[in-house]
Amino acid sequence: MELKSSAQTIRDKNGLVWEDFSGGTRSFSRKFDQLGDKNEPVPILTGPQEKLLLGPEGWYTKTSKSKAAIESAYYEGLGEIMHQFEPMKKHWNTLDAISKNLYTFGLFGYLLRELKELKEEENMLLISETNDFLKSITSDNDAPFIYEKVGNRYQHFLLDEFQDTSGFQWASFRPLLLNTLSMGKTNLVVGDVKQSIYRWRGGEMRLLMEQVEIDLGHFGLNVKKLDTNFRSLPNIVAFNNTLFSKLSKFLSEHLKATLGDPTMEMIEQAYADILQNVAPKQKAKGVNGKVKLKFIETDKETKYEDEILRLLPGQVEGLLDQGYQLKDIAILVRKNGQAAQIADAFMAYAEDNKGNNYRYDVLSDEALFLTRATVVKCLLAALQIVNDAEDSLAEKTFWIQLARIRNIAFNHVLFKQDSLPEAFQGLKEKFFSQLPDLRKLPLMDLLEALIDLIGLNEGTGELAYLSGFKEAVFDFIAKNRADLGGFLNWWEQQGYKRTVKIPEEFNAIRIQTIHKSKGLQYKVVLLPYLDWKLFDTGKENIIWTKYDWDETLPPAIIPLTLRSQLLDSAFSAAYLEENLLHHLDSLNMLYVAFTRAEEVLLGMTPYTKPGKPKKLTTVADLLREIMSFNVQNDELLDFGSYYNSEKLEFELGDWHQNKAKQAADTPAQAMVWKYRPWEKSLKVKQVFGEFEASEIVSKRAFGVLVHRIIEKSQTKTDFLLELQAMYFDGAVTDEEKKSLEVQFDKLCQNTTFNSWFDGSGKVLTEQGIFLPGGEFKRPDRIIYYPYGIEVVDFKTGEERTTHKTQVLDYVELVKSIEKEKVVRGFICYIESGSIVKVV
Repeated sequence: MELKSSAQTIRDKNGLVWEDFSGGTRSFSRKFDQLGDKNEPVPILTGPQEKLLLGPEGWYTKTSKSKAAIESAYYEGLGEIMHQFEPMKKHWNTLDAISKNLYTFGLFGYLLRELKELKEEENMLLISETNDFLKSITSDNDAPFIYEKVGNRYQHFLLDEFQDTSGFQWASFRPLLLNTLSMGKTNLVVGDVKQSIYRWRGGEMRLLMEQVEIDLGHFGLNVKKLDTNFRSLPNIVAFNNTLFSKLSKFLSEHLKATLGDPTMEMIEQAYADILQNVAPKQKAKGVNGKVKLKFIETDKETKYEDEILRLLPGQVEGLLDQGYQLKDIAILVRKNGQAAQIADAFMAYAEDNKGNNYRYDVLSDEALFLTRATVVKCLLAALQIVNDAEDSLAEKTFWIQLARIRNIAFNHVLFKQDSLPEAFQGLKEKFFSQLPDLRKLPLMDLLEALIDLIGLNEGTGELAYLSGFKEAVFDFIAKNRADLGGFLNWWEQQGYKRTVKIPEEFNAIRIQTIHKSKGLQYKVVLLPYLDWKLFDTGKENIIWTKYDWDETLPPAIIPLTLRSQLLDSAFSAAYLEENLLHHLDSLNMLYVAFTRAEEVLLGMTPYTKPGKPKKLTTVADLLREIMSFNVQNDELLDFGSYYNSEKLEFELGDWHQNKAKQAADTPAQAMVWKYRPWEKSLKVKQVFGEFEASEIVSKRAFGVLVHRIIEKSQTKTDFLLELQAMYFDGAVTDEEKKSLEVQFDKLCQNTTFNSWFDGSGKVLTEQGIFLPGGEFKRPDRIIYYPYGIEVVDFKTGEERTTHKTQVLDYVELVKSIEKEKVVRGFICYIESGSIVKVV
């Protein structure tokens, strides 16, 4: 405000008004009056207005009568005041950037202090602090104690996916590598800067590009480039070679020109080794693959997203006609919401086109959310009613969702307060009359009761979602107290993220985010949303950066909202760094997506006519510009030859009939999840066999049963006690128990058998004998008598020579232990009662 007052004083002193300056009523001089404005306290000078800083010549017109007065005003201070606009603007932008998150920053600091006190009181460490904790231990120490044992035990280390390693992780790994390298050992670091797409999770691509060489280069580095592509057919490789070699250079030069920052060359450096060779195995297939990019031009009435959803089913039908299966196709997207939209679109299209002999089944962890299913919405509303019968919104939601399930037409009766279609009247009375009993049930039983009450076991097309919801309830019970209120709170906070889990072997289209597709490959890759922003400042993302606010104190780490104004502030370096990395992230995302394809790559991107000057703000802009590039290079493709500017299509290669699909069609495996009520899935476990009408089904079952009891019995009394325990456990009935007692008594009529249970010897049952090498043998029974040792093995079924061999081995083994005693061996066949003396 002082500068504004000074400017006005100088003007008045020279007898001027602002209209006297060049421009008249629209004169640049009105910028002085704008100083201190609450919305923009420091006015911005346009390009032509910045030239006025060179001298007073442009401040007046050639015919101005106030020329002398204006020059006088310029030299008295107006020129100096205008020169202060730029530094003041930079200072103001700096203060504005700091103040935007100042209160949040203060609150954040308060919460951190509270958290610190809580951790000290509870003596705990957060998992998220592990990296910081490790770094504090290992910093400024060449041989940290924590690594001594690890370093001595392991002499070689392999660090994979290194492009996604964070600075904290590298600080922890580096001492290990330094230790082994100093011992003359080798280590292996594997990574690809072009696939660095996890910067938001702490990944730092510069570690692979330069930091490893800085930290370990004095030991000698052997950098090996893997330049053979074993995944893709020739046309896919050639397309990606051309696209990314040109895109990286084009994007780098564009940013250098618009921002004037030479560090943008890092994009070219990251893609310096982009060219790949086709694997001999891929060349030998005799097919080249296909690439097709379609630029979609829309009008004001048509949204790009809607057009994509309209075109996708046709794309899939075309692929199926070419012989591909659904499981060969992957649709890759940037956001989970896009995956959900595509899944819904395919389901709706399949419902509307049931008779066209095509299938549109999809498989996606990002799309098939339980909360999208009508049956789940209905059950959740029912649970809310049980929890609170006065919840009128939940009740109305329940009846609406149930109407959708039963295909009852919507009308005013359904939506009107305190009204209900006649078809639901009986169910309402039954439901609300059972509420007291339902509230007494455990959560899982309550869910089953509601499923049965509503009639969801049969006749609904969303059985997969029903099963998925039951699984979610079961998982909640396993980890939490099984109360209804707790479950509803959990569902609102976390459970709503649950998706249907479908086995991978299902023949269905895969819908995945590009992040999750990293490391995977598919015969056909569809990219419907090639439209993301290269550098999105509209989200107001937060970055943390240093600020030297006082030379006598260490720099403060402050949060900044990412926006273009930072470029003209003290944080311009941080803004340029973030700008560079955002563009590199976007290019890397495109690279990962385009390199997943084995045979076919299909992409769709919006088309907008380029303006003047050309702006590169989205991936679509990059792809549009690169189509016009002509290449005079045998290694690269001439994109202009394959781009049809009238159809707005790029097409490389021809379709080839997939041999695997030329065979006769097999019946399609429908994605049906048959649901059975839990009570029908229960079976009584037959612990010791099955019995019918007080008679054991077979002699074999009897033998198995007696064998299991004998394993635990040293005497007749033990046998009877074990049998009694079975009876009390419900494994056998009273009649069956008596029958087994009679059968055991018959076996004991054999004097040899009886001697094993009369207590005359010391009995060892199922005694394991360990052998050199870790193996062990386990005879059924070893009895020590004063006159010698008897080894007994009980068998079921028919006699076999292998039985004798087994017992002979037992006898020889016992002889080797008890060398002074006579050892005899027997086999007892329980069903027949036959006893065979082996030795």
